[in-house]
Amino acid sequence: MSGVLVVKVGGSLMRSDAAVRLLQSWPAASQRRCVVVAGGGAFADAVRTAQQELGFTDVTAHHLALAAMEMSARALASVAARFTCASTIAEFEHAWQRALTPIWLPVALVDPAPDVPASWDMTSDSLSAWLANHLDAAELLVVKSCAVPASLEHDANALAAAGIVDPCFPHYVADRRFRWRIVSGVDAALARLS
Repeated sequence: MSGVLVVKVGGSLMRSDAAVRLLQSWPAASQRRCVVVAGGGAFADAVRTAQQELGFTDVTAHHLALAAMEMSARALASVAARFTCASTIAEFEHAWQRALTPIWLPVALVDPAPDVPASWDMTSDSLSAWLANHLDAAELLVVKSCAVPASLEHDANALAAAGIVDPCFPHYVADRRFRWRIVSGVDAALARLS
């Protein structure tokens, strides 16, 4: 699947109109095959709160957080034209054949994966890198709502230490064939997509 661009849309972008604006402004003329990874946003926050209140295990929280990402994906796909939800590589291909951009539903690929820890240290940031590697993608673009200092742009360990990406992210981008970049906000993301 060389040439694929994986675009992670941070869950914090869904707390405003930023995520919807990004997808609605997505370049229609782009010939690139892209897969969008939606962060869990408020749905994942609800899982964190419920775990604190009910005391369920990190394994259960992991499964619920994946479901939260799927809820975000379905919500985004419903408000932006030219996008569709997809779980598997075959479904990605089917979406591209219909000139649609898939938004990843992660449960089908991640649940059986032995290399994905059931921990809050592994968020949708690292899952997007895991997917990029799984697809043999060319590039990973992680779109954040927070500022990303230029001095940290290419240092995964420093980004993790600053709390901009999760603690597992450096492992999932180290020595991979895909290029990766973290950008702040819709305009920066659109500039990379056009």
